[in-house]
Amino acid sequence: MDESPTLWEGLRRRASALRRRYGDIPGGPEDTRSLVSRAAVKFPRGGGLPTAENRDHLYALWTKALCSVLNDLHRRQKTRETHGYKTAVPLEDHHLQTDERDAETLRHMSWALQELARIDDETGESKARILTLRYLDGFTWKEIASELGSSIGTVRREAQFAIAWMRNQLIQRGVPIDESP
Repeated sequence: MDESPTLWEGLRRRASALRRRYGDIPGGPEDTRSLVSRAAVKFPRGGGLPTAENRDHLYALWTKALCSVLNDLHRRQKTRETHGYKTAVPLEDHHLQTDERDAETLRHMSWALQELARIDDETGESKARILTLRYLDGFTWKEIASELGSSIGTVRREAQFAIAWMRNQLIQRGVPIDESP
């Protein structure tokens, strides 16, 4: 398919029209060029034009990519509004400091996680690995399920069990547990 200026002009006009229709989205594209750049990344081969059968097919693919970018931005904005992510909480120096009680709690938690890993080795389960991937490595539930070859529901259930087990172990050792949600 030829990449003539008229083709690019048509793609740019389509991006401009969609941007106007969606309006300004905070954190979204400031202009049509940035929207075009974000949409181009959705295509393979480093953002080049996709392989299309004809001009209409290309316009359809392009419109789908543009709408995908704008819908993602719109969803992200709605999530921020719904869950209150607009409020910035400053990170002070005292937030970064740990006292001796925190250090002791962390030692107990580390012990409990190692104990859970030992039990997992005996039983062939992976509860300690799930907690490590989720809370220390920052994986999503979907990524953990993929890593372990399991379903998301199973991974979440095993994580809930592991958290309850660790909480029980810490309480038995006399570690103060914060009861806030």
